[in-house]
Amino acid sequence: MPNNPNGMDIGESEDAREEFEEIEHSGGRVEFVKENGEIKGVQLSNTGGGLRAFQLEASENGELRNIVYSMGYMPDGPPPPEALIPVWIMSDREGLFGRTCPKCRSYFRTDWVTERTACPYCGHWDHCLAFTTENQREFVAQYCKLFLETLARENEVIVDLTQLTLTNNKPQWMYSEERQQNRFDCENCETTVDVLGDYAGCPECGQRNYREVIEGKLDEFERQIQIALDSLAGRQEREVEWEKLLRCVSEFEGMANDLASHLLRFPATLRRKKDLRRLSFQRIVNANNALENWFGFEMLEGISPDDREFMNRMFNRRHVFTHNAGKVDQEYLDNTGDTTVRLNEVIRLRSKEIKRLIPLIRQAAKNLIEGYENIS
Repeated sequence: MPNNPNGMDIGESEDAREEFEEIEHSGGRVEFVKENGEIKGVQLSNTGGGLRAFQLEASENGELRNIVYSMGYMPDGPPPPEALIPVWIMSDREGLFGRTCPKCRSYFRTDWVTERTACPYCGHWDHCLAFTTENQREFVAQYCKLFLETLARENEVIVDLTQLTLTNNKPQWMYSEERQQNRFDCENCETTVDVLGDYAGCPECGQRNYREVIEGKLDEFERQIQIALDSLAGRQEREVEWEKLLRCVSEFEGMANDLASHLLRFPATLRRKKDLRRLSFQRIVNANNALENWFGFEMLEGISPDDREFMNRMFNRRHVFTHNAGKVDQEYLDNTGDTTVRLNEVIRLRSKEIKRLIPLIRQAAKNLIEGYENIS
Protein backbone atom coordinates (compact mmCIF):
# COMPACT_ATOMS: atom_id res chain seq x y z
CA MET A 1 0.00 0.00 0.00
CA PRO A 2 1.50 3.40 -0.92
CA ASN A 3 2.29 6.10 1.61
CA ASN A 4 -0.07 8.48 -0.17
CA PRO A 5 -3.42 6.63 -0.13
CA ASN A 6 -5.23 9.63 -1.56
CA GLY A 7 -3.33 9.27 -4.80
CA MET A 8 -1.66 12.71 -4.49
CA ASP A 9 2.02 13.41 -4.83
CA ILE A 10 3.72 13.64 -1.47
CA GLY A 11 3.49 17.22 -0.28
CA GLU A 12 0.55 18.11 -2.53
CA SER A 13 -2.07 19.98 -0.53
CA GLU A 14 -5.80 19.42 -0.80
CA ASP A 15 -6.15 23.02 -1.97
CA ALA A 16 -4.02 22.14 -5.03
CA ARG A 17 -6.64 19.73 -6.30
CA GLU A 18 -8.68 21.10 -9.18
CA GLU A 19 -12.46 20.82 -9.06
CA PHE A 20 -13.92 18.58 -11.77
CA GLU A 21 -10.49 17.34 -12.78
CA GLU A 22 -10.45 14.00 -14.59
CA ILE A 23 -9.01 11.26 -12.38
CA GLU A 24 -7.69 8.34 -14.38
CA HIS A 25 -8.35 4.67 -13.79
CA SER A 26 -5.87 3.17 -11.32
CA GLY A 27 -4.57 0.58 -13.76
CA GLY A 28 -3.32 -2.86 -12.78
CA ARG A 29 -3.38 -6.19 -14.59
CA VAL A 30 -6.24 -8.62 -15.07
CA GLU A 31 -5.21 -12.20 -15.80
CA PHE A 32 -7.63 -14.83 -17.12
CA VAL A 33 -6.23 -18.13 -15.82
CA LYS A 34 -6.98 -21.18 -18.03
CA GLU A 35 -6.57 -24.86 -17.30
CA ASN A 36 -7.45 -27.66 -19.72
CA GLY A 37 -9.18 -25.18 -21.99
CA GLU A 38 -11.37 -23.71 -19.25
CA ILE A 39 -11.06 -20.42 -17.39
CA LYS A 40 -10.38 -21.31 -13.78
CA GLY A 41 -10.21 -17.82 -12.38
CA VAL A 42 -9.59 -14.14 -12.82
CA GLN A 43 -6.71 -12.55 -10.92
CA LEU A 44 -6.09 -8.87 -10.23
CA SER A 45 -2.42 -8.08 -9.71
CA ASN A 46 0.42 -5.59 -10.03
CA THR A 47 -1.83 -2.77 -8.86
CA GLY A 48 -0.97 0.91 -8.98
CA GLY A 49 -0.91 3.45 -6.16
CA GLY A 50 -4.18 4.18 -4.43
CA LEU A 51 -6.00 1.21 -6.00
CA ARG A 52 -9.13 -0.23 -4.46
CA ALA A 53 -11.29 -2.83 -6.15
CA PHE A 54 -14.46 -4.86 -5.79
CA GLN A 55 -15.69 -7.87 -7.69
CA LEU A 56 -19.12 -8.37 -9.17
CA GLU A 57 -20.75 -10.94 -11.41
CA ALA A 58 -22.30 -10.21 -14.79
CA SER A 59 -24.14 -12.14 -17.45
CA GLU A 60 -22.52 -12.98 -20.77
CA ASN A 61 -23.92 -9.81 -22.34
CA GLY A 62 -22.58 -7.65 -19.52
CA GLU A 63 -25.69 -7.18 -17.37
CA LEU A 64 -24.89 -6.73 -13.68
CA ARG A 65 -26.12 -9.50 -11.41
CA ASN A 66 -24.60 -9.26 -7.92
CA ILE A 67 -21.59 -8.14 -5.93
CA VAL A 68 -19.20 -10.93 -5.00
CA TYR A 69 -16.49 -9.32 -2.92
CA SER A 70 -15.86 -5.83 -1.64
CA MET A 71 -13.33 -4.97 1.07
CA GLY A 72 -14.22 -7.91 3.30
CA TYR A 73 -17.88 -8.28 2.27
CA MET A 74 -19.04 -11.59 0.78
CA PRO A 75 -22.78 -12.24 0.38
CA ASP A 76 -24.46 -15.39 1.64
CA GLY A 77 -26.94 -17.49 -0.28
CA PRO A 78 -27.14 -20.23 -2.90
CA PRO A 79 -25.18 -20.00 -6.17
CA PRO A 80 -26.93 -18.21 -9.06
CA PRO A 81 -28.93 -20.30 -11.58
CA GLU A 82 -26.94 -19.04 -14.57
CA ALA A 83 -23.25 -19.09 -15.39
CA LEU A 84 -21.87 -15.65 -14.53
CA ILE A 85 -18.62 -13.87 -15.30
CA PRO A 86 -16.52 -12.45 -12.43
CA VAL A 87 -15.56 -8.82 -13.09
CA TRP A 88 -13.16 -6.61 -11.13
CA ILE A 89 -14.14 -2.93 -10.89
CA MET A 90 -11.13 -0.81 -10.02
CA SER A 91 -11.02 2.59 -8.38
CA ASP A 92 -9.51 5.75 -9.80
CA ARG A 93 -5.97 6.80 -8.89
CA GLU A 94 -7.21 8.47 -5.71
CA GLY A 95 -8.69 5.20 -4.47
CA LEU A 96 -12.32 6.27 -5.03
CA PHE A 97 -15.16 4.84 -7.11
CA GLY A 98 -17.53 6.97 -9.15
CA ARG A 99 -21.20 6.41 -8.29
CA THR A 100 -24.46 7.68 -9.78
CA CYS A 101 -27.67 7.74 -7.72
CA PRO A 102 -30.43 5.75 -9.47
CA LYS A 103 -33.06 8.17 -8.13
CA CYS A 104 -31.70 11.72 -8.49
CA ARG A 105 -28.99 10.79 -11.08
CA SER A 106 -26.35 12.79 -9.18
CA TYR A 107 -22.69 11.77 -9.36
CA PHE A 108 -20.30 11.35 -6.43
CA ARG A 109 -17.17 9.42 -5.50
CA THR A 110 -16.53 7.23 -2.48
CA ASP A 111 -14.26 4.48 -1.19
CA TRP A 112 -17.34 2.59 0.08
CA VAL A 113 -18.89 -0.08 -2.13
CA THR A 114 -20.82 -2.90 -0.48
CA GLU A 115 -24.32 -4.34 -0.61
CA ARG A 116 -26.32 -1.22 0.39
CA THR A 117 -25.51 2.41 -0.48
CA ALA A 118 -27.11 5.75 0.41
CA CYS A 119 -27.04 8.73 -1.96
CA PRO A 120 -25.14 11.62 -0.32
CA TYR A 121 -27.51 14.11 -1.96
CA CYS A 122 -31.09 12.84 -1.79
CA GLY A 123 -30.63 10.12 0.84
CA HIS A 124 -32.03 7.31 -1.35
CA TRP A 125 -30.93 3.81 -0.25
CA ASP A 126 -30.47 1.06 -2.84
CA HIS A 127 -28.36 -1.94 -3.77
CA CYS A 128 -24.82 -0.83 -4.59
CA LEU A 129 -25.04 -2.10 -8.18
CA ALA A 130 -27.84 0.40 -8.83
CA PHE A 131 -25.21 3.16 -8.33
CA THR A 132 -22.93 1.84 -11.10
CA THR A 133 -22.06 4.64 -13.55
CA GLU A 134 -22.65 4.38 -17.29
CA ASN A 135 -18.89 4.33 -17.91
CA GLN A 136 -18.47 1.43 -15.51
CA ARG A 137 -21.34 -0.47 -17.16
CA GLU A 138 -19.62 -0.09 -20.53
CA PHE A 139 -16.41 -1.36 -18.97
CA VAL A 140 -18.24 -4.43 -17.65
CA ALA A 141 -19.77 -5.13 -21.07
CA GLN A 142 -16.37 -4.97 -22.79
CA TYR A 143 -14.77 -6.98 -20.01
CA CYS A 144 -17.33 -9.77 -20.47
CA LYS A 145 -16.77 -9.72 -24.22
CA LEU A 146 -13.03 -10.13 -23.67
CA PHE A 147 -13.70 -12.95 -21.21
CA LEU A 148 -15.74 -14.86 -23.78
CA GLU A 149 -13.09 -14.31 -26.46
CA THR A 150 -10.53 -15.78 -24.08
CA LEU A 151 -12.51 -19.02 -23.91
CA ALA A 152 -11.62 -19.66 -27.55
CA ARG A 153 -7.88 -19.23 -26.99
CA GLU A 154 -5.41 -21.82 -25.81
CA ASN A 155 -3.25 -19.65 -23.62
CA GLU A 156 -3.85 -17.45 -20.64
CA VAL A 157 -4.69 -13.83 -21.41
CA ILE A 158 -3.38 -10.82 -19.47
CA VAL A 159 -4.99 -7.42 -19.92
CA ASP A 160 -2.64 -4.63 -18.84
CA LEU A 161 -5.03 -1.87 -17.78
CA THR A 162 -2.14 0.35 -16.70
CA GLN A 163 -0.76 0.33 -20.23
CA LEU A 164 -4.19 1.04 -21.69
CA THR A 165 -4.60 4.14 -19.50
CA LEU A 166 -1.29 5.57 -20.75
CA THR A 167 -1.78 5.15 -24.47
CA ASN A 168 -3.08 7.99 -26.65
CA ASN A 169 -5.49 5.52 -28.23
CA LYS A 170 -6.96 4.07 -25.06
CA PRO A 171 -10.31 2.35 -25.65
CA GLN A 172 -13.48 4.23 -24.74
CA TRP A 173 -14.42 1.58 -22.20
CA MET A 174 -11.37 2.48 -20.07
CA TYR A 175 -13.29 4.81 -17.79
CA SER A 176 -12.06 7.76 -15.73
CA GLU A 177 -13.73 9.48 -12.81
CA GLU A 178 -14.17 13.18 -12.01
CA ARG A 179 -13.14 15.02 -8.87
CA GLN A 180 -15.99 16.97 -7.27
CA GLN A 181 -15.92 19.95 -4.86
CA ASN A 182 -15.98 18.69 -1.29
CA ARG A 183 -14.01 15.65 -0.17
CA PHE A 184 -14.46 14.60 3.45
CA ASP A 185 -14.33 11.62 5.78
CA CYS A 186 -17.52 10.68 7.63
CA GLU A 187 -17.19 11.51 11.34
CA ASN A 188 -19.22 8.42 12.21
CA CYS A 189 -17.64 5.64 10.12
CA GLU A 190 -14.65 7.30 8.33
CA THR A 191 -15.98 6.57 4.83
CA THR A 192 -14.48 8.95 2.27
CA VAL A 193 -16.92 10.94 0.13
CA ASP A 194 -16.40 13.47 -2.70
CA VAL A 195 -19.48 15.50 -3.63
CA LEU A 196 -20.77 18.73 -5.10
CA GLY A 197 -21.54 21.43 -2.57
CA ASP A 198 -20.97 21.42 1.17
CA TYR A 199 -23.71 19.32 2.76
CA ALA A 200 -23.93 15.61 2.06
CA GLY A 201 -24.58 12.24 3.63
CA CYS A 202 -22.35 9.21 4.05
CA PRO A 203 -22.93 6.39 1.51
CA GLU A 204 -22.26 3.79 4.22
CA CYS A 205 -24.10 4.95 7.35
CA GLY A 206 -26.25 7.76 5.97
CA GLN A 207 -25.15 10.33 8.56
CA ARG A 208 -25.04 13.84 7.12
CA ASN A 209 -22.11 16.20 7.67
CA TYR A 210 -24.11 19.20 8.92
CA ARG A 211 -22.27 19.51 12.22
CA GLU A 212 -18.75 19.41 10.80
CA VAL A 213 -19.46 21.86 7.97
CA ILE A 214 -21.39 24.53 9.88
CA GLU A 215 -18.97 24.43 12.82
CA GLY A 216 -16.05 24.93 10.45
CA LYS A 217 -17.76 27.87 8.76
CA LEU A 218 -18.64 29.57 12.04
CA ASP A 219 -15.09 29.07 13.35
CA GLU A 220 -13.81 30.80 10.23
CA PHE A 221 -16.22 33.73 10.71
CA GLU A 222 -14.96 34.22 14.25
CA ARG A 223 -11.38 34.10 13.01
CA GLN A 224 -12.18 36.77 10.41
CA ILE A 225 -13.69 39.00 13.11
CA GLN A 226 -10.46 38.92 15.07
CA ILE A 227 -8.38 39.59 11.96
CA ALA A 228 -10.54 42.63 11.15
CA LEU A 229 -10.30 43.95 14.71
CA ASP A 230 -6.51 43.56 14.67
CA SER A 231 -5.83 44.95 11.20
CA LEU A 232 -8.55 47.48 10.28
CA ALA A 233 -8.48 50.88 11.93
CA GLY A 234 -11.11 52.87 10.00
CA ARG A 235 -14.77 52.58 10.98
CA GLN A 236 -15.92 52.41 7.37
CA GLU A 237 -13.49 49.58 6.57
CA ARG A 238 -14.71 47.65 9.58
CA GLU A 239 -18.36 48.17 8.72
CA VAL A 240 -17.75 46.74 5.27
CA GLU A 241 -16.17 43.70 6.91
CA TRP A 242 -19.08 43.28 9.35
CA GLU A 243 -21.48 43.28 6.40
CA LYS A 244 -19.45 40.47 4.82
CA LEU A 245 -19.48 38.50 8.05
CA LEU A 246 -23.26 38.78 8.22
CA ARG A 247 -23.02 35.94 5.69
CA CYS A 248 -23.08 33.69 8.74
CA VAL A 249 -26.88 34.05 8.51
CA SER A 250 -26.84 32.87 4.89
CA GLU A 251 -24.65 29.91 5.82
CA PHE A 252 -27.06 28.91 8.56
CA GLU A 253 -30.04 29.23 6.21
CA GLY A 254 -28.25 27.12 3.58
CA MET A 255 -27.66 24.33 6.08
CA ALA A 256 -31.19 24.60 7.51
CA ASN A 257 -32.79 24.50 4.05
CA ASP A 258 -30.82 21.38 3.13
CA LEU A 259 -31.83 19.73 6.40
CA ALA A 260 -35.48 20.69 5.84
CA SER A 261 -35.38 18.99 2.44
CA HIS A 262 -34.47 15.75 4.22
CA LEU A 263 -37.22 16.19 6.78
CA LEU A 264 -39.51 15.77 3.78
CA ARG A 265 -38.47 12.10 3.65
CA PHE A 266 -40.44 11.40 6.83
CA PRO A 267 -44.13 10.45 6.55
CA ALA A 268 -46.43 13.49 6.57
CA THR A 269 -49.63 14.73 5.01
CA LEU A 270 -49.47 16.56 1.69
CA ARG A 271 -50.38 19.79 3.47
CA ARG A 272 -47.55 19.33 6.01
CA LYS A 273 -45.05 18.64 3.24
CA LYS A 274 -46.23 21.75 1.38
CA ASP A 275 -45.83 23.86 4.53
CA LEU A 276 -42.36 22.42 5.11
CA ARG A 277 -41.27 23.29 1.58
CA ARG A 278 -42.36 26.90 2.18
CA LEU A 279 -40.65 27.15 5.59
CA SER A 280 -38.43 30.28 5.73
CA PHE A 281 -35.50 30.30 8.15
CA GLN A 282 -35.13 34.03 7.60
CA ARG A 283 -38.08 34.28 9.98
CA ILE A 284 -36.17 32.32 12.57
CA VAL A 285 -38.73 32.56 15.39
CA ASN A 286 -41.62 31.45 13.16
CA ALA A 287 -39.49 28.59 11.82
CA ASN A 288 -38.68 27.52 15.37
CA ASN A 289 -42.35 27.45 16.34
CA ALA A 290 -43.26 25.45 13.23
CA LEU A 291 -40.58 22.81 13.86
CA GLU A 292 -41.65 22.44 17.47
CA ASN A 293 -45.27 21.97 16.38
CA TRP A 294 -44.47 19.54 13.55
CA PHE A 295 -41.53 17.52 14.91
CA GLY A 296 -41.42 18.17 18.65
CA PHE A 297 -38.05 19.90 19.00
CA GLU A 298 -37.05 23.53 19.54
CA MET A 299 -34.38 25.00 17.30
CA LEU A 300 -34.03 27.96 19.71
CA GLU A 301 -33.98 25.90 22.90
CA GLY A 302 -31.71 27.46 25.53
CA ILE A 303 -31.80 30.86 23.80
CA SER A 304 -33.40 33.64 25.86
CA PRO A 305 -36.37 35.72 24.62
CA ASP A 306 -34.06 38.75 24.31
CA ASP A 307 -31.57 36.79 22.20
CA ARG A 308 -34.38 35.37 20.05
CA GLU A 309 -35.55 38.90 19.32
CA PHE A 310 -31.97 39.88 18.50
CA MET A 311 -31.56 36.92 16.13
CA ASN A 312 -34.81 37.78 14.36
CA ARG A 313 -33.59 41.34 13.92
CA MET A 314 -30.19 40.28 12.56
CA PHE A 315 -31.66 37.70 10.19
CA ASN A 316 -33.89 40.36 8.72
CA ARG A 317 -31.00 42.81 8.55
CA ARG A 318 -29.09 40.34 6.43
CA HIS A 319 -32.07 40.39 4.05
CA VAL A 320 -32.01 44.22 4.00
CA PHE A 321 -28.28 44.33 3.23
CA THR A 322 -28.63 41.69 0.50
CA HIS A 323 -31.68 43.13 -1.26
CA ASN A 324 -31.90 46.79 -0.26
CA ALA A 325 -28.28 47.98 0.21
CA GLY A 326 -28.83 48.20 3.96
CA LYS A 327 -31.73 50.67 3.75
CA VAL A 328 -34.62 50.00 6.11
CA ASP A 329 -37.90 49.16 4.39
CA GLN A 330 -41.38 48.59 5.75
CA GLU A 331 -41.06 44.82 5.53
CA TYR A 332 -38.08 44.94 7.89
CA LEU A 333 -39.99 47.09 10.40
CA ASP A 334 -43.03 44.80 10.20
CA ASN A 335 -40.98 41.63 10.67
CA THR A 336 -38.84 42.88 13.56
CA GLY A 337 -40.65 45.68 15.37
CA ASP A 338 -37.22 47.34 15.56
CA THR A 339 -37.67 50.83 17.07
CA THR A 340 -33.96 51.69 16.96
CA VAL A 341 -34.08 52.55 13.25
CA ARG A 342 -36.42 54.49 10.96
CA LEU A 343 -37.86 53.86 7.51
CA ASN A 344 -35.23 54.52 4.77
CA GLU A 345 -32.39 54.74 7.30
CA VAL A 346 -29.20 52.91 6.30
CA ILE A 347 -28.31 50.39 8.99
CA ARG A 348 -24.79 50.37 10.45
CA LEU A 349 -23.41 47.10 11.78
CA ARG A 350 -21.11 46.85 14.78
CA SER A 351 -18.56 44.19 15.64
CA LYS A 352 -20.29 43.46 18.95
CA GLU A 353 -23.46 42.52 17.04
CA ILE A 354 -21.64 39.99 14.85
CA LYS A 355 -19.71 38.63 17.85
CA ARG A 356 -23.01 38.17 19.71
CA LEU A 357 -24.77 36.62 16.72
CA ILE A 358 -22.35 33.82 15.82
CA PRO A 359 -22.62 31.87 19.13
CA LEU A 360 -26.40 32.12 18.90
CA ILE A 361 -26.36 30.70 15.38
CA ARG A 362 -24.03 27.97 16.60
CA GLN A 363 -26.55 27.01 19.31
CA ALA A 364 -29.50 27.10 16.92
CA ALA A 365 -27.60 24.93 14.42
CA LYS A 366 -26.70 22.43 17.15
CA ASN A 367 -30.34 22.18 18.26
CA LEU A 368 -31.58 21.81 14.69
CA ILE A 369 -29.10 19.05 13.86
CA GLU A 370 -29.78 17.15 17.08
CA GLY A 371 -33.51 17.45 16.53
CA TYR A 372 -33.18 16.04 13.02
CA GLU A 373 -30.89 13.19 14.11
CA ASN A 374 -33.23 12.21 16.93
CA ILE A 375 -36.04 11.84 14.40
CA SER A 376 -33.77 9.78 12.15
